[in-house]
Amino acid sequence: MCDHEEAFNLSYWRAMATEVDGVPFIGAFYKRFLSKSVELSILFANTNMHKQKRMLALSLLYVGAFDPIQGPNDVMIVLSRQHRALGLTPKLYGLWLESLLDTVKAYDPECNEDVCES
Repeated sequence: MCDHEEAFNLSYWRAMATEVDGVPFIGAFYKRFLSKSVELSILFANTNMHKQKRMLALSLLYVGAFDPIQGPNDVMIVLSRQHRALGLTPKLYGLWLESLLDTVKAYDPECNEDVCES
């Protein structure tokens, strides 16, 4: 049985420590994510991407610590409300997850099924 939190965290740190063609993980994720939809390009047009990238790096740690039995913590609830207020839809979350997994596969040399499920 896989320890999903451990698999997620180890993958996170491997991916964050890796650059592909001089591009760090978070930068590659946003390039991939924003290319998925014109709607995303519009939503992020006036975003401070430096700040956004730092926020994503931190929020991924909260995602990794998520316990489905206990439910979301206060930080995740606040993020959810902020995203809803910005007009993010379930379709966009699907594109987010797809982009994240594709980027993890490219940046984590040990990525496997357990990592992707985590």
